[in-house]
Amino acid sequence: MFTILKFKEKRKGRRLCGAGTDWYEWDKEFIWKEQVTVVAPGVYQRFSGTTALSFMNILSRKEYGTGNLKTEHHFPNFALFNIDLTDPSTGFGAAGRFNVPLDMLYPDKNKNESGKLNAMQQKEVNKAHIQINAYYEANKLND
Repeated sequence: MFTILKFKEKRKGRRLCGAGTDWYEWDKEFIWKEQVTVVAPGVYQRFSGTTALSFMNILSRKEYGTGNLKTEHHFPNFALFNIDLTDPSTGFGAAGRFNVPLDMLYPDKNKNESGKLNAMQQKEVNKAHIQINAYYEANKLND
């Protein structure tokens, strides 16, 4: 509900934050609430041990082999970041679910706790960053 309300506010033309706001800090707080503290923890806990969460983990780690399934847009391969969405001991990959989106949105600004990204991780993040920007441009979502 947290995320839905934020997007409803945006769609209705409400300002989500004041003039001069540091959008990196706003996104950082938003992703933290969505992925680590408010929204996702309950969802992952609810689906822990289910086929649905296992399938989502396979998709996010791009471990599905060949076939008609295509998920190459808008997110990097979570396996490169050692993210396992099925592991409750890591908060279902909470640190990665927080840092990967920030790295995608702000590849030169986010300094995640695990330190500098290796070359393969940086390549994945940059590819996703380009794809997201292209999607926003194509759909005129940059305002």
